[in-house]
Amino acid sequence: MLGPMAIGLVLGAGGVIGRSYTIGTLAALADSARWDARTAAVIVGTSAGAGTGATLRLGLSPADHRARLTGRPISPEGHRLVGDLSYVTEFDEPEPPRGLAGRRPQAPGLVRHGLRRPWPTGLGVGISGLLPRGTVPIGPLGDKLRLLYGSGWPDDPLWICALRMSDGRRVVFGRDPAPGSPACPPLARAVEASSAIPGYFEPVEVDGELYLDGAAHSSTNADLLADRGLDGVGHLAHVGGGRGAPLAPAVGQLLGTTGARPEVDWVEAAGTLVLVFEPTGADLELMTGDALDDSTEADLVERAHATATDRLHRLGISDLARSWGRTDGTRAERGQRASPGRPRTT
Repeated sequence: MLGPMAIGLVLGAGGVIGRSYTIGTLAALADSARWDARTAAVIVGTSAGAGTGATLRLGLSPADHRARLTGRPISPEGHRLVGDLSYVTEFDEPEPPRGLAGRRPQAPGLVRHGLRRPWPTGLGVGISGLLPRGTVPIGPLGDKLRLLYGSGWPDDPLWICALRMSDGRRVVFGRDPAPGSPACPPLARAVEASSAIPGYFEPVEVDGELYLDGAAHSSTNADLLADRGLDGVGHLAHVGGGRGAPLAPAVGQLLGTTGARPEVDWVEAAGTLVLVFEPTGADLELMTGDALDDSTEADLVERAHATATDRLHRLGISDLARSWGRTDGTRAERGQRASPGRPRTT
């Protein structure tokens, strides 16, 4: 008898806007496709997706994620897990440095490293090095996770992606280095490193190295799940939005568009089914602020839920595992099948 499907989950970048879109979509998958993101065989999180992946691994349901962002009461189970974290300090933006200090590239060497990378990965790496060093402390983001996790990591696989400033390399905390190894920080610190938007947040130090937002390498880092023996991958990517954004968050959104589509092709080429969610035109209508704008957060969660629900209905998916199916054929054979069970949707 075949066991349950091994489905991976990729949660991409996008700041507050990306998080809202992701949570609305995850809630729709739970409501309309009977798939709970907490059961993912592995979660790859980048920037905003790193924090969402952490709270999913804590056990907070997609429904409770949605309730928290829309102002509804969370379930008793959710309250036991996270309680009320509203008292945790919010971000305090200092005055930006003036003169040359405010214009000096933070890591010119990243431009050289970026030129050695394939397109579009090299673009994100190079731009990150040219931006001035960010000044906003990212500690408040990690403080909430420190209260929930302490210095630990979840038991189930959670891979957090960040960019190492010294050489422009992607580092996958939770995989390389693995939890418990000397170079692997506490989960909260890894999420901070993955979320440090270049030119806005301060770089994050881990084991003597400085790190920036993982979206500087790729908005989703989905290639990590290519040929991993998975039956399917759910791929959630925030692309676009952010008209009139301040410089650093706007650059963060530019970086958030890099790498996603080629990586999906690599995963599919390995014979793994992929269900891709990206914002529709209706979703983008609400993505009018910068990446950290929370003024439309609740509305965007609900809009993303509605559009994802509609997409699942149009694809005929009411049970994700059943729609994708389990057979005795190889993953490559299943991946070649043209049917609603192979929903490469955008």
